[in-house]
Amino acid sequence: MTNNRIVAPDVIKGLSIILMVYGHITMVGNYEEFQKSIVGVIYTFHMPLFLIISGVFFTVNKNETAVRVKKVFQNLIKPYLIFIVVYLILMIMVNHFTHIQTNNKPPTSILEFISTVFVHPIGGYWFLHSLIVLSFLYIGINYGLPFFQYPVLFLICLIFCCLFLSDVVGLILWRT
Repeated sequence: MTNNRIVAPDVIKGLSIILMVYGHITMVGNYEEFQKSIVGVIYTFHMPLFLIISGVFFTVNKNETAVRVKKVFQNLIKPYLIFIVVYLILMIMVNHFTHIQTNNKPPTSILEFISTVFVHPIGGYWFLHSLIVLSFLYIGINYGLPFFQYPVLFLICLIFCCLFLSDVVGLILWRT
């Protein structure tokens, strides 16, 4: 049996992961302004690129919508809920029992805890949260609006591109 897998998306995702790790490593200790500018440029594209490549192979056949929803639940929602809840509980414990400073503030109430899990994730969990939201958005468009599927997807992509470009321009202006 031959393997017809296209290697380029895996290479692009791998490079995006390496750039993400590089950006996080440079947060430790002091580093030069040149290093800050490199990380600033990397941060303008590496995660959007990873999201785009992750979405390239996401397809939904209308007859398989329930199967896709089940896969999203198994592969994204379940791990996300487990890990973010554990992360938040550990952050609360660290904040309560030690004087260790963290980059993220732990939730201080049940309502804030729920909001952090379902609406405003902190730390690296924004990525899984975004994949979940985009997956359900795509499933909803594919299932509910088959005739308008491509114009609606185009419009959503256009909106995201405009938001991304405004972030890039804002980041560039902020860095200068």
